[in-house]
Amino acid sequence: MGHQLKLQTLLYEFTNEISQTGFEEWVKGLPETVYRMKGFVQLKQYRKPVLFQYSYGTPLYLPQEMKMPLKLVIIGEGLNAEKMYKDLQELEKEE
Repeated sequence: MGHQLKLQTLLYEFTNEISQTGFEEWVKGLPETVYRMKGFVQLKQYRKPVLFQYSYGTPLYLPQEMKMPLKLVIIGEGLNAEKMYKDLQELEKEE
């Protein structure tokens, strides 16, 4: 029999802008079982939301010229949802 992935999907909705540096540190600290992320984040350095994509350990930021909902989808295995949500909430509280 083949190996079955037990994929999880988490959705986080931002309520505030965040620091790009803090966000990048968070991304670097993620486990290898995070396979993909995609969504819009409001980075303090940008006037409009940024499309963020992540796959195979590579982040990509694409500034957008439109307002989009600030939501991030995280796909992986064995994810600690409680910790991830808490960490993202902490990023939103940083000055």
